[in-house]
Amino acid sequence: TVPTAVEAAVVMICLWKKFGVVEAMTVLATIAGYSAFTIWVTRWRSEIRKDMNALENKASGRVSDSLLNYETVKYFTNEKHEGDVYEETLRRYQDMALTNQRSLSVLNFGQTAIFSVGLLVVMGSTVGKVVRGV
Repeated sequence: TVPTAVEAAVVMICLWKKFGVVEAMTVLATIAGYSAFTIWVTRWRSEIRKDMNALENKASGRVSDSLLNYETVKYFTNEKHEGDVYEETLRRYQDMALTNQRSLSVLNFGQTAIFSVGLLVVMGSTVGKVVRGV
C-alpha cells in the first residue's frame, strides 16, 4: 500500500500543478470514495458468498446422504421428506445466488456512479476555466 500511496501523492501533485486544486482534490476524493465503497461492499458480499457456499455444501451433503442411504430412506418411506428438505435447501441456495447477483450489481452501479460524479466535477471545473480563459 505504501507504493500506491506514493504514486497517488505524485499524481495529486502533478494534477495540482498542471490543472489546479479543484481537479486534484476531486480526483483524490473520487479515489478515496471509490476505494471505501468497494471495500465496504466487498465485505458485505463476502458474507453473502459464505452463506451461499454453506447452502451449496448442505445441498450436496443431503444428496450424498440420501443416495448412500437409499435403502434406509426407502425402508422408512422417507422419500418425500428427503425430497422436500433437499428442495427447500435448493430454494434457499437460489435465493442466496440472486442476492449475490444483486450485491454485484450494487457494487458495479456504485463504482460507476462514484467515477462518473468525479468525472463530471472535473469536466465542469475544466469547462469553467475554458470559459473564463484561464
